[in-house]
This record gives sequence, structure tokens and C-alpha cells, in this order.
Amino acid sequence: MENEYLNVRDPNDIRERLEDLSSLYKYVSILESQKEHRKSRQILNMLINIVRSLGTGVIQKRHDFSAAYQLFAGNCMAVGEVKKAHQLCREGLQFFPESDELRLFLGHCLTNLHQFEEAEKVFHQLDGKEELSESGLYTFRKSTKLGELYQRWGQLEEAEKHFKMGLGFRNGWIPAHIGLIELEIMKTNMKEAREYLAHAIKRFGPDPALMLTTANLALISSNFAEADDLAANLQGKLLGDDRFEYLLFQIDFFKGDHDSLSNVPYLMTGKSVETEAARIWAEHFKGKTYEEDPLRIPKDVWREEYNELNTVWQGIQNNE
Repeated sequence: MENEYLNVRDPNDIRERLEDLSSLYKYVSILESQKEHRKSRQILNMLINIVRSLGTGVIQKRHDFSAAYQLFAGNCMAVGEVKKAHQLCREGLQFFPESDELRLFLGHCLTNLHQFEEAEKVFHQLDGKEELSESGLYTFRKSTKLGELYQRWGQLEEAEKHFKMGLGFRNGWIPAHIGLIELEIMKTNMKEAREYLAHAIKRFGPDPALMLTTANLALISSNFAEADDLAANLQGKLLGDDRFEYLLFQIDFFKGDHDSLSNVPYLMTGKSVETEAARIWAEHFKGKTYEEDPLRIPKDVWREEYNELNTVWQGIQNNE
């Protein structure tokens, strides 16, 4: 199947296959899951350009084209192009205003850009559709995304309410459990966080996301050896994930490991404020000059995290 799509040179070759997009979408999804973002980008870029050339009337009759925008936006987020992902969601919603999947992803993009009030408005456009569905679009997924929004916004009580609401719809939804554990950490309730985490691992097993939270808790508690061991066990499962990449960075950072920080092998692409700040900080640390990229997270959003990293590092150096 790879050669079938990646060797395409004439857009008409893909145009002829537009009658059946499901196999194409499935292939792109496989590439994304394997973190083959460049390969899937080739296909998505060509597909979106073809869709745009069809004209509004034709596009709006083909609701299956909306998934192309969602996949392309996801691809952009995966390589740190948050603003481009946001733009694609906006464009897709112009053609498909009824696509709530695109709307949910738009809210996610806005949260990552720290446009919290706008994200809140977008998520609440999904209100009134609380029918239970297998996808959880209007239930546990929406509630969890709202929880993540309020968590980043610093509205912890509101975040807790929405994470619990998500679990009310699906009690086994791990992202909502992790949200509640992280809230306990943010409130410095370390004992409660450890107990909740231990219960979750006992119930769900060594899920990579839960083990990543365990590693982060060990790091916060300055248990660097434990964090190192957990990170090593997660290498093959989460490599490329921005939260994991930030963990690798922090382990070296808080140990004051000068040599490792000068050559971070898998430094994140900037899907989150923290990872973007760490990437820029490490580049400056190696003497590189920051060049703003209009597609990525803007400087005024990650600057505070960058300054915090720099302050902590100066403290580490002064204490040596």
C-alpha cells in the first residue's frame, strides 16, 4: 500500500481514488501512529490541495472530506505546527460547519495556543448534544478536553468538575484519571496523587500514560534514579511524545547534567508550551540563535516557562 500512495506524481492519480477515501484515511492513520509524519504529510498535502480545487459546492456534498482536514491538522500538531493545525480546523469548518470532530480539535488547538476564552466558547458549541455515543465526542472526550483547558487556565475546581464529569460518562477513560492525578500534584497533594496513581495502575495495568505520570511524580519528588528507570522502560512506547520528551529533558535538567543538556537526542517538536520552551532553551544553551517560526507556539505563550527554566538552571549552577 505504501508505494501505491507515496509514488504518486500526478494529482489525478489520487483524484481518481476520491470515491473511496476510507482506505486512504486508514493508511494515513497508520503512518501517523508509526510517527511517519513526513510520509503522511505528502499524501495529506496533495489531498487537501485537490479538495480545494473542487469548489465549495462539490466539497460540501462530500462530508467525508472533513476527515482530511482533521487528519492534516493532527499531522501538524504532531510536528509542532500548532498555528497551521488551527488554520486547517478553521478552513475545514468553513466547508463543514456541522463537523463537531473538527470543532473539538479546534478547541484543542486553541488550548495549546493559550487562547483559553476562545477555546471555551468552541467547546461549549458542542453543548446540548449529550447523547451517548461510542466515540464519546459529546461526553467523556469533550469533558476531558474542557478539564485540560481549565487545568492550563489555572481554574482547578472547574477542571476537577469536568474530569469527573468525563469519568461519569466512561469510568475507564484514562486521560480523565490522569487529569485528576495531575490536579492533586498541582495542589501539592503528593500523598493523594501517589495513592490515586497506585490505584489506577492496579486497575488498568502499566498503561504508558500512567507510567509517564509515575515518572513525572518521581521527578517532582527528586527521585531521579526512579524517573530514569521509568523513562528507560518507556523509550520504545512513547518516544516522540511531547510529554515524554519533556520528561527526558527535565531528568537531565534537574540533575544539572550539563553534558546531556548540550546534546538532547530527541528534543521535542513543541506541541506544548513546556516542550517548546525547553527546545528553545536548549538551543540557546548550545549557542544557537532563536528564529521565530510563525507556525509554532508564539513566543509570548512559552516565554514564562522558558524564563522559569533559565532561573532554575542558574540556581543549579550557582549551587555547584
